[in-house]
Amino acid sequence: MRKIMIALVFLFLIGITGALASTDDIEGGLEANLSASGENVTALQISSDTDFSDVEQSQDNETPDESLQVEEDLSAGLDKGENQTAGIEKVLLCAWSQDLTDDLEDGDPEHLTAGSQFLPTCDSESTKTVNFWAVLKNTIYTRNVEEVFARLSYDDENNMDVSLNPVDPVNVSSEVFEEAFDAGLLQFEDEFADEAIIRALDDSSAALWFGEGELGSGQIAGIYNVTIMTFMGDDPEFAGPAVNFTYIPVVCGEFDFSGIDYGDLTVDELSWVTGDEDFSTDNLPTVRNTGNVPLQLVIQQDSMGLGKSEDENWNVQYGARLGSEEETCIYYPDEPVTIPGVLEPCSEKALSLSILVSGGYTGTECAGKLNIKCSAVE
Repeated sequence: MRKIMIALVFLFLIGITGALASTDDIEGGLEANLSASGENVTALQISSDTDFSDVEQSQDNETPDESLQVEEDLSAGLDKGENQTAGIEKVLLCAWSQDLTDDLEDGDPEHLTAGSQFLPTCDSESTKTVNFWAVLKNTIYTRNVEEVFARLSYDDENNMDVSLNPVDPVNVSSEVFEEAFDAGLLQFEDEFADEAIIRALDDSSAALWFGEGELGSGQIAGIYNVTIMTFMGDDPEFAGPAVNFTYIPVVCGEFDFSGIDYGDLTVDELSWVTGDEDFSTDNLPTVRNTGNVPLQLVIQQDSMGLGKSEDENWNVQYGARLGSEEETCIYYPDEPVTIPGVLEPCSEKALSLSILVSGGYTGTECAGKLNIKCSAVE
């Protein structure tokens, strides 16, 4: 058996992303040129192929069956104190959510869909900041309430509370409301309701309440209901009807290594580069899901110049395995394959790669190209 030296090195962009409204159609990707000479790795040129142009967003936002009659009941309880224990459902006028971007919603910057649409950060070290707003009538009840908060709920296991406080100074309230209304973050069946609320904010017969919450990058994607609630006594009171926002499903992947060296190889002998689950070991490949939907990896390589034999069979065979328990997928040059196994949000797994050379090596250098795509689970 004769010895050959083959080194395979690839670099990629950290944080591969793609966005979707349905987890049935998405992929994020990368393309990296590979080059190596002996033990000396050369610089690589990288280009990202991720395409966000086909992202579609959809959300059903129903307007209330009854329009807001703000002007008729805005002062109810101010003089007589009738609403002191009537509950917050008597004083809630509207609510909405927005992020910190200039467009107020990074998932729909053109405001094509009613309601708020947010994207995850695709960064394992950061969270998504979302501001929650509510306009409440300025009554004895709201002046004496113990706590007002926004309850975010996706299902029984995914919910959180965000405390709200009156906005100070109050002269910014109508400006904040108008900006959100113009962006389509809230809608009214009554076309004059927004004007009535603005007047109420300006003359202090209504007040704007504000709170700030954090969504994890891997927090489950989907439509979240936001209900404004209050404590007046022992139990929270329900405001209803709830508004909602969409945490748009996004596939994001992150890797801890910048090169793969297959090392010294022997013809017809399988060789592995084994990964681990420690994201700080660049010589032991690891992949992390930094999005909010499960992902799979699609991998493709060229022949590294080894070509085919006289009978048109490839001179090199590759293998890839995600984690330690999944099966190994075997593939040949120029053939994209999905690596078995699913990577859940906020999780990490080892990525192990193998190579088997059967011939075609004629020199001391070998170079090639490898593509890895993060794709939604089919």
